[in-house]
Amino acid sequence: MAYLEKKYHSFHLWKKGSQALQAIPGLKGAVLRGFKINLIIYLVIALSLNLAFHFFAKEPLDTLLVERTAGWLQITGRIVLVLLQVGIGLILMLFSLRVSLKFMGLWYESLVTRVLVYTRGGFEPPESRSLVSDLALLSLDIAKEVGISVGTFLVGLIPLIGPVLVFLITSHLMGKTVQEPYISVLKSLREKPTFGQGRRYFTVTLGWAQMLFALIPILGWCLLPVSLIYQVIGLAWQEEGEGACPAPSAGVHSEPVH
Repeated sequence: MAYLEKKYHSFHLWKKGSQALQAIPGLKGAVLRGFKINLIIYLVIALSLNLAFHFFAKEPLDTLLVERTAGWLQITGRIVLVLLQVGIGLILMLFSLRVSLKFMGLWYESLVTRVLVYTRGGFEPPESRSLVSDLALLSLDIAKEVGISVGTFLVGLIPLIGPVLVFLITSHLMGKTVQEPYISVLKSLREKPTFGQGRRYFTVTLGWAQMLFALIPILGWCLLPVSLIYQVIGLAWQEEGEGACPAPSAGVHSEPVH
């Protein structure tokens, strides 16, 4: 099938996102204008949560597991603390990025809409949702993110395999985050997304590289939202034919060629 020939890993979509930014007039400026706000929201949430974890959880646990033990218990305590810190760090960065995406959801969707306007020619953008509706959805989404983060934290407490499972779960959730703006725009047009069908671990493929960034303090945290923007744009650019194919009529999403 034709769609199986497409690549969806992070590095490929970064390349596609870069192509879209070069090809579509005004897209680069739209990205830069919104990115500043998105980055501030994301870093404020991320730094606040990481500082809270450090002072209210890591230091007490360090005293309990390391400073008050000796011998093999101290070594075990250090290993447990490092694994816990890695797992919690992944969860906090994912939560921060996904919540910032919820706050900036309309902006991400507007970037995807610009891609569709360019690739589909006479495409009519969908009508904007009401502010009340958006606020209600935002509150619900943030509550869901808190629940997901707590559940992922509990998984991370499983000995030995906990951090590995956390990495896979957070990669899956990050992959869903990459898809959400494009899928939302398609749904507003009453179109059904067709990408990713027949691919195992599709969302993990989309999200694992970003979670590696989450392990790198400061620099990696700043690169995370940049990576997300490139992938969101790159996914839409690839699925819409990269501006090279005849533009389909509005409301009809191309089906994969068998």
